[in-house]
Amino acid sequence: MSAFCKVSLIKYFDNELSKNVVEKKLIMRMKPEDIINGATDLSLYQYCKENNWTLYFKLDLHAKTYVFDNVRCIVGSANATASGLSVGGLGNYEMATSNILDKDDKKALAQLINSSILMTEHIYNLMRSTIETYDKLKEPRSIKWPTEINRLKKLDFSVLFVEDFPNVNSPCIMDKSEYNFLGDVSELSLTEIRDIFSETKCYLWLKDVLTDLNIPSESD
Repeated sequence: MSAFCKVSLIKYFDNELSKNVVEKKLIMRMKPEDIINGATDLSLYQYCKENNWTLYFKLDLHAKTYVFDNVRCIVGSANATASGLSVGGLGNYEMATSNILDKDDKKALAQLINSSILMTEHIYNLMRSTIETYDKLKEPRSIKWPTEINRLKKLDFSVLFVEDFPNVNSPCIMDKSEYNFLGDVSELSLTEIRDIFSETKCYLWLKDVLTDLNIPSESD
């Protein structure tokens, strides 16, 4: 499970994994800007299809977790990229810890998989078409997947992470550093920042809570 992922790293995993491993799953974020900026390879779908990996994507994924035998796991800051895992030379300075999964951990992982979207040939072709027609003069974060893909997003709020929310006590006193959960928005307009925020997990979760309480949100 990694927000960003490169084919070279999955090949590396395959070379290191025992040939007796029968089930391999990969969950990644797969936003358009991830592919345009080179952080993620869309060609992962073809590699996974040919090498017995089941590929999922989750558009709000930020976690980096590696699970082995459904028993052991490594949780940290490293994406499944050469720089993230320092494969083939120098990489980023990352931190991680290993742990044994308990019953609650396994339940949370199962919920995360269930809330992710299985990559299919049809979805892959839609994504590839969007990337191929990308206007390089536009800001990558302004590029959106077709409505058909965005409608597949499964809203599951049973697992929420600290990084899904701004690190601030009140939205009235936020400064630029506290917009980090939105990514780099320093060169975006207020309208573009609002559009990005409206797709974040914290906004969708809050909207869901308000809906349950029959309190209308601003967008309603």
